Amino acid sequence: MSGSDRSDIAERLYLAGGTENAARRCDLNTRFGQLDLGTELVRRTRLARGHSIADVGCGTGEHLEIYARVVGPSGRSLGFDFSAAAVKAAQDKGLTAMVASGGAIPLGDDTLDALTCNYAIYYMPDLEGVLDEWVRLVRPGGRIVITGPAANSNAELYRFHLEAAGRHPSDADRIALGYVDGTVASHLPGELLSEDLSVLSNPVVFPGNRFLEYWRATSLFSRTVSPASVDGVLARGAELLQGFPHGFTVTKQVAVLTARRLDG
Repeated sequence: MSGSDRSDIAERLYLAGGTENAARRCDLNTRFGQLDLGTELVRRTRLARGHSIADVGCGTGEHLEIYARVVGPSGRSLGFDFSAAAVKAAQDKGLTAMVASGGAIPLGDDTLDALTCNYAIYYMPDLEGVLDEWVRLVRPGGRIVITGPAANSNAELYRFHLEAAGRHPSDADRIALGYVDGTVASHLPGELLSEDLSVLSNPVVFPGNRFLEYWRATSLFSRTVSPASVDGVLARGAELLQGFPHGFTVTKQVAVLTARRLDG
């Protein structure tokens, strides 16, 4: 599958699901997960008061809010996303965000102390062009941190979906798995030094029937469950969840790639 094919499928899945579903999944993962990704990003970027940071693929601004608190009024926390609805939702929170593609960020050279891209780089067709653009933006010594689902993420979700809906995930549903720790890690430009590539385990324990809320917000559900069968599939899901009185766990395997722009 070419980069343009992959990004086209990923973009259509994101836009078709809408920003509301994406934000809902992010909120539930944060609320019930054991990994504090926001704190991890601040640590890896070495973000501090007065710094400037951009979040590319910022969605509705969950990480922008964290960055803004760290950099304070003397710094800048900037968000960019190709979805106008996502950008508006971030702006409605009082955050600084604008519509832009990942490979054409409207900032000057050497503007940023750090840049992050979380669960979004697989939307971008020209990986090498995108990475070159991010190098342009980050000052020498600054850091770029990229995250996404590792190859073995979401195994419990896929098993549950098969049992409840009778469908395996398609290649489109699994399109982002392993992309950061595989393709992106092997295509860093010479100006970027890879400092760390980690796969962090994040068990997300959904209490009661909260997993149904998450499941319904996934592109996997929206693509494979017809409107006429939604109620029946959800009822089957609720029945299955009765076998998990202490909550249903989906283990997110998060690939985190940290790179530093070299001097000169």
